[in-house]
This record gives sequence, structure tokens and C-alpha cells, in this order.
Amino acid sequence: MSLDHTANITRWLDIAKPGKSIVYHIGNLALDRQVCGFPRQPIDNIAKAMYRAAMDGIVHLVQLREAPGVCTYVAVMRPKGE
Repeated sequence: MSLDHTANITRWLDIAKPGKSIVYHIGNLALDRQVCGFPRQPIDNIAKAMYRAAMDGIVHLVQLREAPGVCTYVAVMRPKGE
């Protein structure tokens, strides 16, 4: 599933089973969210939605280092009630 839009994130969060994961970004999320100090909306919205889901206890967020300055950002669905 592509996570090009925040609506797709919401759908994935609604249907994903515990333990399922999805890559929501590849690169340097902190840098890629900004262009000349201004938020890049699609990437920024996705990052904020995943952060909210993590703070609400819905997902675990994982970073896999691929190369210097490049990570794969993964959300893993947590079991309900964990």
C-alpha cells in the first residue's frame, strides 16, 4: 500500500493486524520534511500522523539505517491493549 496521502495512513491503521508493518519513508525524514525551512506537506503530514499513532500506542516506529544519512522508516502495528 502506498502512503502518499494521510487518508491512506488512516486506512492502514484501521485495517492492519498486529505485527504488520509498512514503510512510510525512505531517506532522511528530518531533512526531507523541510525545504528551505518550510514543511513539505505530504511528507510532513505522514510523519505527523505516524508520530501521533505511536504516541497513542497504536504503532511502534522503527528506523533501519541503510547508508549514512539514509534510513527506512517503518511503522509496526502493536497488539491491541499492549
